[in-house]
Order: sequence, then structure tokens, then C-alpha cells
Amino acid sequence: MRTHIGNAADMLRGYTVKKVVWTGYDRSMTSTLAPTAVFTDLQNELQNHPSVININLNRRDSVITPGVQVNF
Repeated sequence: MRTHIGNAADMLRGYTVKKVVWTGYDRSMTSTLAPTAVFTDLQNELQNHPSVININLNRRDSVITPGVQVNF
């Protein structure tokens, strides 16, 4: 199932989720604005679900790099 970040934390709370693929970017990375509440909520919810494969494309240790294939 695909969802916008605004619903992503709710999806983690309400469904069995195996993988989350996201960019990991928030407005605070390009401006002086604080991270959005939904961004922070998703980060917190991912920490509450350690069994979920968290593919954050902004992290240096992301499992997705050029040439890597991930099955969905």
C-alpha cells in the first residue's frame, strides 16, 4: 500500500507493515523551519516498530544504492 507521509504513522499503528521506503527529507533540512509534526510522528513510530524495514534514502547507510534491487 502506498501512502503520503501524512498518513504513514497511522498506517504503522493500524496495519502490519514490512517495509517503509521514504526520502527522509523534511523542510528543516533546507530552511530554518522546524520539522513538521507528521515527519516527527513518522520517525517516532518507526522507532516503536523495530521489525519494520526502514529504508530511509537520506541516510548514508541506506540499503538502496545505485544498482541495488529491492523487491516489493
